[in-house]
Amino acid sequence: MTNISDVARVAGVSVATVSRALRGINTVQESTRQRVLEAAAELDYVVSPTAASLASGRTRVIGIITPFLARWFFANAISAIERRCASMDSTRS
Repeated sequence: MTNISDVARVAGVSVATVSRALRGINTVQESTRQRVLEAAAELDYVVSPTAASLASGRTRVIGIITPFLARWFFANAISAIERRCASMDSTRS
């Protein structure tokens, strides 16, 4: 499996530059960004959601502890939480 270090090696840049180029940060020169994108495509690189979560410190996971799932109050509360999380997720870019 290809990782970000492989892309950096092929593109001839640092891992940090690959990260910035793939995220579209404007501090990366366009020629460098193109080199990184070409290397990523050549290696079939796909961003790992797990690695991204570890790097950012955000897992986008919540935990809910409830004494009962089958009771209407708790089931409704969980449904409302799910709807709210889904609406927040759809408004993110």
